[in-house]
Amino acid sequence: KGIKYIQKKSYTWTNSKNETGELGVLQDVTKQNLQKQQLEKQNKILNALNRFTQVVLSKKDAEHDLNKLLKYLGEASHCDRVYLFRKENDSDRFSLNAFWFGQNDKLNDSLYEIGFNEDQIKFITEKLSAGKVITSHSNSSSQPKSEIIYPIFVNDRLEGFLGFDNFSEKMNLTEAEMDALSISAKVIGASFELTEYINEIIVAKKEAQKSDRLKSEFISQISHEIRSPLNIIMSFLGMIWEELKDDDRLNISELYETIKKAGNRLVRTIDLLIDASTIQSGTYEANFEKIDFIDDIVFPAVAQFRDISERKKLLLLRESSSAERIILGDKRSLSGVIVHILDNAVKYTDEGYIKINDYNEDNYLVVEISDSGRGISKQYLDNIFRPFTQENEGLSRSFEGLGLGMYIVKKYCELNDAEVYIDSKPSQGTKFTIKLPLAASKKGNFETRES
Repeated sequence: KGIKYIQKKSYTWTNSKNETGELGVLQDVTKQNLQKQQLEKQNKILNALNRFTQVVLSKKDAEHDLNKLLKYLGEASHCDRVYLFRKENDSDRFSLNAFWFGQNDKLNDSLYEIGFNEDQIKFITEKLSAGKVITSHSNSSSQPKSEIIYPIFVNDRLEGFLGFDNFSEKMNLTEAEMDALSISAKVIGASFELTEYINEIIVAKKEAQKSDRLKSEFISQISHEIRSPLNIIMSFLGMIWEELKDDDRLNISELYETIKKAGNRLVRTIDLLIDASTIQSGTYEANFEKIDFIDDIVFPAVAQFRDISERKKLLLLRESSSAERIILGDKRSLSGVIVHILDNAVKYTDEGYIKINDYNEDNYLVVEISDSGRGISKQYLDNIFRPFTQENEGLSRSFEGLGLGMYIVKKYCELNDAEVYIDSKPSQGTKFTIKLPLAASKKGNFETRES
């Protein structure tokens, strides 16, 4: 606008006659000042863009803060208005999504209403769809003197546009400043894309949860339908055995043991399916109470495996140094934890020992169950707590089971605020470690969890 920046410098001098004077020098520093102002403006835009980007990309609901975010860019670029139009859902129409107005007396009430007619929208979208930036200038008092519109793309489709305009003077933005404002439109597009992905994930998660719940309910219902007649069959099998076992004319002991073993295997399979389905569907009903974990849980579980351990000539060892053993938990699920771990230990240990060690550590009761069995490979160890996984799968697998035991162990531990860890190497045995919070460390939780 013809403004000159002049810098004045003065120098005092003294001659040989002790006469003094002042020499004044005027220097034109317009170019340096304009460059400095330009750099400061660029720095403001970049700082605003940095702040804008951090907020948009760090919040999944950043769209709700767009009015505030547009303010950063508007103030930094010295605009009078910044507005954002976005495509309406399932429509080709664009509507105002966010806006900001600066403090400009030249903005009358009518100019606070931002809108475009259909022809203008068509012109804008055709230009922007091709990736072009729209710039315009006007001398009309009812129109902005300068206007810049940037496209906003989401997954390569035009989702909206971001506009900057000024009514007081033409905007003289450098190429670097234009690029910075262009990046802001891309950041908004990234935030829209992020929101879409999050919404898709939420919908997919709900559908998956619904599918899992229906599957679990179906498995539970079918399992119960099979379990009831199976109980009757096993009961009658026992009654028939009692009637005929002493008849020397019949040699049915081997047949009875085969049928009984097959029936018990089927019962265990159904029980696993029922337990897993109640966990997945969230219908497991826990009864929290104070329990002596060793006397009430560990000893009864060990008793179940004493006979089979003796038949396999496995040593059952125990080492105990725990002074506090009372925990707050659900007896049925905690029994399931120990039974499933011992079942695995007995099943996969051909010779040697199974050892149970318990001790106190801080406010926890720690129970370790280790064996000298065949161990677990690293590949399977990473997936051991996933449902329906076994180290040997398919028709050629060596051991029976569905691969649900360790999944149930993990879920039952979570139910009781317990932690479970596993350490194992092939041919070097396996050690399970269970950490249970002592009841004394959970004051006030007993009544809450029970209710």
